Amino acid sequence: MVPRASIVAGFTLLLLVAPLATLATAAVCGDGIINQVGETCEPPGAPAGGNGNLCRANCTVCGDGIVQPGEFCDDGNGINGDACRNDCTVPGAFCGDGAVNQSSETCEPPGAPAGGNGNLCRSNCTVCGDTIVQPGEACDDGNGINADACSNSCTSAAAICGDGIINQIGETCEPPGALAGNNFNLCRANCTVCGDGFVQAGEACDDGNGINGDGCNNDCFCGNGIIDGPGETCEPPGTPAGGNGNLCGINCTVCGDGVTQGGEACDDGNGVNGDGCQNDCTMTPTTTTTSSSTTTTAPAPTTTTTAASTTTTTVASTTTTTSPPTTSTTAESTTTTTTTAPPSTTSTTIASTTTTTAPPATSTTATTSSTTSVTTSSTTTSTLPPAAIPAASPLGRYLLGLLLALMMGGWLCRRAF
Repeated sequence: MVPRASIVAGFTLLLLVAPLATLATAAVCGDGIINQVGETCEPPGAPAGGNGNLCRANCTVCGDGIVQPGEFCDDGNGINGDACRNDCTVPGAFCGDGAVNQSSETCEPPGAPAGGNGNLCRSNCTVCGDTIVQPGEACDDGNGINADACSNSCTSAAAICGDGIINQIGETCEPPGALAGNNFNLCRANCTVCGDGFVQAGEACDDGNGINGDGCNNDCFCGNGIIDGPGETCEPPGTPAGGNGNLCGINCTVCGDGVTQGGEACDDGNGVNGDGCQNDCTMTPTTTTTSSSTTTTAPAPTTTTTAASTTTTTVASTTTTTSPPTTSTTAESTTTTTTTAPPSTTSTTIASTTTTTAPPATSTTATTSSTTSVTTSSTTTSTLPPAAIPAASPLGRYLLGLLLALMMGGWLCRRAF
């Protein structure tokens, strides 16, 4: 009799081993073994089939003799010139023949509704909605649901103008403000540009090149023969225009249109020269007469009075000094100080902030006993010998005050001691 413990242990082991056995027999594409229905090659990426093509990700290959999805024929051989090429397409097939018979085609003919969302087949026989992200598409989920992660226009639901990626139908440039188009205009706020080859709203033309004067200028207006663009005043460039017969410029403006354009000093819109604005849109030259006058001012004569002899000179506002009569000089001084110089041979120049005039109000008469050279000056300087310090001068008053202070100090000291 088998012990119960052995039965339980065996049953437990069976429960553990059975799932492992199941896993060991589960075939998957990529396990290196062709062990599933539908597999014709292993592993993906390895050369396979009769023509050496690479094994696809779904473990099928063009050249396995089976017409797989996306193939138009598959004869399983390596002969490219027979009725089925080595890329599993039919010889002579082309986009527009009405048959989806090339590996790059997903719809036929161009312009027909196609794909899972009813978009039109493009001119290269692809369509937004064929589940293949074609050039220019941001996504392609192949369904007709517009509100999911990939819209029916094959743009991401989060795609917006300004995200830096041309990922929406109608966008031709990104981001706004960047140089774009074939004429390097700036990308507009709606992610279109003059120069993208499409006549956008507000454009009269757009030939997508950078050539002016070819029928459509780089502003997408000027050159189409119609004055329909912003700022245009003539069309087409090179033809006579304006009120003075000048030629229309390459920007469809003209000197003579009555509008002062860039580079013009004026524009009166008529053909009359000399009226203030010339026909070349420059100002009419004006004649200017300039008169000049010259005023000559003669300097006032400067006179210096010098007395050299044994002379006694007294300067005072109301004092008269008389010497033996010879040559006399009359001078007026506004000084209220009397200065007496000791007799000697002295050169005296009378000067201070004093105005000397001939007709006196208060006069001082000085007479010298020798020949005297008299010169009158509006500013006179008086220089006295150093020994003669006028008692009434500020210096004299200062010294007198100092002497009195010293005397008073001595007297106070004696009283104290």
